[in-house]
Amino acid sequence: MKLLIDESPIVVLPTLAEKIGINEAIIVQQIHYWITQQKNFVEGRYWVYNTYEDWQLQFKWLHIGTIKRLIAKLQSLNIIIIRNLSKNKNDRTNWYSLNYEVLNNYCDEPKQEEQNVATDSNNLLPSIVTKCDYDIYTKTNTKNNTKTNDDYFLGLFNGKQINEEFLETWKQWIDYRKSIKKKVTEMIAKKQIEFILQQSNPIECIKQSIRNGWQGLFPLKTYQTHIPKELSYEELLELTKKMTPEERQKTMQQYKPNNGKFIFSN
Repeated sequence: MKLLIDESPIVVLPTLAEKIGINEAIIVQQIHYWITQQKNFVEGRYWVYNTYEDWQLQFKWLHIGTIKRLIAKLQSLNIIIIRNLSKNKNDRTNWYSLNYEVLNNYCDEPKQEEQNVATDSNNLLPSIVTKCDYDIYTKTNTKNNTKTNDDYFLGLFNGKQINEEFLETWKQWIDYRKSIKKKVTEMIAKKQIEFILQQSNPIECIKQSIRNGWQGLFPLKTYQTHIPKELSYEELLELTKKMTPEERQKTMQQYKPNNGKFIFSN
């Protein structure tokens, strides 16, 4: 019997497949697998790069056109992050990473007793939040006597209304600044935290700066762009890559696939 496990299987969790679809879950799982094997750390996260032909070799039961549509869907859901990060300007191969915070939101339901909705108008963080207690972010891990989260200045959040997704995004920001040789001092961190907590969407503000290679944090920029009536898939990705997730999702939904092209429709 040659249709049972005699080769390396692709394993996915039923919960994820139920939430986003079986083929979508398989693609996400495979990207996750390759990310764990890579050392490509750019913009505060790890990446894997592949052409659509390379992906099709891994998903042989799917046509390339289907793979493109599935990846476009996952990008519109902000689950997959796609960039062109090659140092060779002639190399158009896409690099892929995963937005683990979004994935966790699909599959994790926080316990009721841990939920606490922010009401402070000066801290407009979306979704479920918790009051940060610096006691849980000790400078030294007593178990193995190694440094932990103090490098991320988490003590500056003491008493503020924030959520876990924001904390992870803030850590990505600090890692990103280190990666571009612009290490954040405590004074800079204090000013940036004061600024970012006054923004309507602080998480996306941080991601915007990482996405664009900026050294500082700025209010969200809304991209007012001419919308072409017809685009190739690559042109559509280029059009939307610097948009916020909300703008990207809306734009992707306005384009319908038609004979290898994407046609704009209101």
